[in-house]
Amino acid sequence: MIDLAHARSLLEEEESLVLKKHEEALVGVAARCGQPLLAVYDRDLLVHSFIKNEGMSHEGAEEWVGVNIEGGWHGDKTPLILEQIETHLPLD
Repeated sequence: MIDLAHARSLLEEEESLVLKKHEEALVGVAARCGQPLLAVYDRDLLVHSFIKNEGMSHEGAEEWVGVNIEGGWHGDKTPLILEQIETHLPLD
């Protein structure tokens, strides 16, 4: 696991695209061989952050994230958006 301060530092060092007003939705850093590190945002947390920080409706935030973030290419340092898979693992 990586703490938020270290993640910020790594992403800044790589000059990766980050959504500074929506840091609460940042859930990780992704690496690929020979490629820059990328910021990883949780989609649900990102939508919630747009509602909270931008005063958008849920529908407006969903559309904004879908069109401008998921649907936007901002170069090799474009963040990744994580949509979590619902799991039904047995409890031990």
